[in-house]
Amino acid sequence: MKNWLTIILVTLSLAGLGFIQYRLLQVGVILEKERFDQRMESALSEFDRQLNQADYSRHQIVQLHYVKENAPTDSLVLEDSIRQLLGQIFERADIQVDYTFAFIDRTPDNDTLFASANFQSEHFRYERFALLLKGDIRKECHCNLYFHVNINQLFNYLLRQLAYLIIPSILFVGLLATGMILLIVNLNRQKRLDQVKNDFINNLTHELKTPVFSISILTKLLRQSTAAPPNSKTTEYLTLLEKENNKVKKHVENVLELASMESGHYQLDRQPLDLHHLIRQITGPYAVKLLAKGGHLQLDLSAVNYEICADATHLENVLQNLLENALKYNKNKPKITVKTKTEGSTLLLSIIDNGVGIAPEHQQKIFDKFYRVSPGDLHEVKGFGLGLSYVRHIIRAHDGQIEVISRLEQGAEFTIKLPLAKQEKSNRS
Repeated sequence: MKNWLTIILVTLSLAGLGFIQYRLLQVGVILEKERFDQRMESALSEFDRQLNQADYSRHQIVQLHYVKENAPTDSLVLEDSIRQLLGQIFERADIQVDYTFAFIDRTPDNDTLFASANFQSEHFRYERFALLLKGDIRKECHCNLYFHVNINQLFNYLLRQLAYLIIPSILFVGLLATGMILLIVNLNRQKRLDQVKNDFINNLTHELKTPVFSISILTKLLRQSTAAPPNSKTTEYLTLLEKENNKVKKHVENVLELASMESGHYQLDRQPLDLHHLIRQITGPYAVKLLAKGGHLQLDLSAVNYEICADATHLENVLQNLLENALKYNKNKPKITVKTKTEGSTLLLSIIDNGVGIAPEHQQKIFDKFYRVSPGDLHEVKGFGLGLSYVRHIIRAHDGQIEVISRLEQGAEFTIKLPLAKQEKSNRS
């Protein structure tokens, strides 16, 4: 689900960026067109001024008005002179375009008096620019003679002027699209690898469960078959063998449960549960362990409402994991406090110890699977980094949260927040 959410967010971001780039391109073309219009207006004004000073060209143009049916016999010469004059002006104005032109008498008929080759008078598009000829030409012909310039492929010209913006934009959007494709490929690959990893864990743990079960049976049979009176060493070895076998069994069960939870193929048996009763049951054996090490365990169960809706087995495992860690990661005489209190519709359960503590940079990572704090001599404590990951999964599955507050050499406080049973019922209704 998280992978698809990431893909959707990246896709939406990419689409939004593409739309913004498109709108910026539109604005850029409009601004470049306005800039081009200003240069064309200035260039055509200069053309009008110089055309009135060119006697031959001016005379020929005036003649166009009086002889509308036939173009002057030296029309090629006129076209060359007009194109030469206009070309010089365009060059000075830095207007490098392909164009055609025509002289049109603005009468009711809009007669085209003279046009250069390929001028299309029937298509009046925004590429065309018009100039009313003034000065001596207007005085001599007593007419409204317009000079029209049509820019061929003006839009392409404007795009070429914006190439320094368009090319990097396309390049970066393309790079983002490529990155998104690579992200999708990597996410799919990661998903497949995660599935392979979970399959491996499931197969491995199932394979381990068989010899663990066999060792357990054989240990019992061996203890029963031991000749009386029992040998003290034999009894000690059998006890150690059972203890180690139970450790392996517990690790296998933790890995199986964690893999099952991550794949989503699990169901909690949530029933009304008296949390205080569960805490007293679990903490009894740990109080004895702490006394043996010169420490003590304190219960401060001050929550007014302590009934929750939970899976008793999984929640028992959660409390045992936290108590085991508080006991293991402690170089002093262990002191553990288990507290409960109620805040509105939430039950807070805190487990506080005086152990080695956790550095701030590790406090968010300790809930990641397989993560273990490496500094100091914590490697003396054996483990696989699965306990707290399992704890977080179980608490989240119960719609709760777990937080940690700790400083090095000043112990740690793990706080679990769980919804009370009444609140859950109202939410479901």
